[in-house]
Parts: sequence; C-alpha cells; structure tokens
Amino acid sequence: MNDSDIENRLFKIKQQIKKLSTLDKDCSLFGTERWRYDFRRFSEPEISRIEQQYSIRLPPEFRAFLLEVGFGAANSYGANEEGFPYYYQDGEDEYPMSVGTIDIAEVGCGIEFLLVVNGLHRGEVWVTQSYREPQPFSSSYLNWYEDWLAKSLKRLEAH
Repeated sequence: MNDSDIENRLFKIKQQIKKLSTLDKDCSLFGTERWRYDFRRFSEPEISRIEQQYSIRLPPEFRAFLLEVGFGAANSYGANEEGFPYYYQDGEDEYPMSVGTIDIAEVGCGIEFLLVVNGLHRGEVWVTQSYREPQPFSSSYLNWYEDWLAKSLKRLEAH
C-alpha cells in the first residue's frame, strides 16, 4: 500500500470518527467513555524516539495513524496499563509471538490486541486471550480499525 492510499483511508477514518462521535454523544460504545473521541496525535520526533528506544520501525499504516489521527483506542479500555507503547521484548512473555508486538488495545477478560512490529507478520493485528497463544486477527492496523468503525456506526445507526 502506498502513502496516498494510506492518506485516503485516514481521511475517511477521521470522517467516520467525527460521525461516530456525533452519533455517540453519551459515549455509550464500549471504551469511549475513557477516550471520549479525543485522540492524542504524536509528532515525528516522538515516534522516532519510540522507534529508537525499542529498536523497531513502526508499520507504515500505524505510524501514519499516530501522526494523522492519534492514539486513543476508542474500542477498548485502552492500551496496556504500562502505557503506550507497551512493547513485548524477549523473555517477557511466555508466547514467542508476543515478542516484537505492541499492545494496542485491551478489551477486558484478558483479551488484548497486539500489533506485530517485527518479522514475517509485521503490520498484522493479533489477538491474545488470557493464557492462550496469540492468533492472527486482521491483516493490518487500518483494516482492524476500519472494521471496528463500520460495526460501531452500524450499531449506532440502527438505534
């Protein structure tokens, strides 16, 4: 996917978030009471510092999302309580797949969404439940986010 495609998708995502926040004034969707549709945008120097600190390069879609939309996972309790970014490193988790991932959303009951930032599955979103091995969930961060937006809009528009 090229930069223009990512920019177009982010433009649509921002429009959908605005529509969602208008439809969901009471923040009734799961997790939105915490974020209230207020996303914290990152600067290029902040992202570079994170990448240097963890010796990673964020996948292009996620990097662009942080710069253009921001971080504020409205579809969850938020990121790991350790704060964003919470990056799993060697020996820190019992499942090898968690190594090289960033915790992007925690939805309760031990369910977390992880963005893979290294290796063959870089850019994919995986899900882990309590003590189960992580499993693939979405082919990309934007696909994962757009899916949540579509389902959320459909739910609110039905009421």
